[in-house]
Amino acid sequence: MTEENKMTHLQQGEVIVPQRSFSEIQAMAEVVSKGGAFGQMTPQQVMSLMMLSEASGLHPMKCVQRYHIISGKASMKSESMQAKFQKSGGKVEWIELSAEIAKAKFSHPSGGTVTIDWTIEMAKNAGLMKNPTWAKYPRAMLKARCISEGGRTVFPAAADGLYTEEEVHDIAIEEKETEAKVLADEAQIKGFRKALKDAGYTLTEEEETLIPECSHEQLGAIFNAAKSRHANEKSEENL
Repeated sequence: MTEENKMTHLQQGEVIVPQRSFSEIQAMAEVVSKGGAFGQMTPQQVMSLMMLSEASGLHPMKCVQRYHIISGKASMKSESMQAKFQKSGGKVEWIELSAEIAKAKFSHPSGGTVTIDWTIEMAKNAGLMKNPTWAKYPRAMLKARCISEGGRTVFPAAADGLYTEEEVHDIAIEEKETEAKVLADEAQIKGFRKALKDAGYTLTEEEETLIPECSHEQLGAIFNAAKSRHANEKSEENL
């Protein structure tokens, strides 16, 4: 670690420790993994986090306080992100914190001041409610999002280039849904359009834009919607 890096960490209120050898870190990782006190992680995952701590000039065991592995991805605990932000000279002033909104003012000598808010409506619009944790602990989830955005906005170093645990959980769920979704192939889309034409049904502009990203099941849902709309139009004509 360079003298410049040491000074940076000392300014952030962090204790600098001597760097350990690869074999020492490997041995510690094995113990932590087998112990299971900090969650189920493989020795390789624990070692990756320990090396991340080591690169920051911290004791390898600090990794279990600051980082975590979620769906195979390294993440940073939101409270650790806030703690690092404040130790580095940042200030957080909570304006509102409830199950509906998390709003705070973040300020840092090197990044200025910004007010960030996260609402439950924003979470819904972003499709985050698919994660059941949002329904159980909305205030904590909103707070984590607010900390992440506010901290990285005025002092990006607070995030160590990582997302918070809560964000990684949301990303993992979205990725699983994307992987599970099998898009309709060209033949299915062609058959879908032929069935629409034969039945005399029409699509809305919004439905047309959705077609290329639809699964076979979703095409069926759109067909039924067009069928229902067509029936309603016919009923109105007969009145």
